[in-house]
Amino acid sequence: MLLDWGSYEILAIFSGFIGVKNQAVQIIMLNIMLFMFNIPFGFQIAACSVIGQLIGANNLVQAQRAESFIFKFSAFICLCIFILLSFF
Repeated sequence: MLLDWGSYEILAIFSGFIGVKNQAVQIIMLNIMLFMFNIPFGFQIAACSVIGQLIGANNLVQAQRAESFIFKFSAFICLCIFILLSFF
């Protein structure tokens, strides 16, 4: 986690050498990238929790249904984010 955060800081510092406008674009793109990453990551954490509880309760059929639904829902959300960002 520290290396990830540090790499973003180094990118911001080095983009400062190429100009103010370029640095602004770099920061905007970095924030968009983090936004695109965090939403599916939250679904992944929720899916692991739900499916783990269902497997622990020995509800394997419901766990398979939940996995299928969560996969399709996450794909739909990623597609929506892609479509939304393709307009910018």
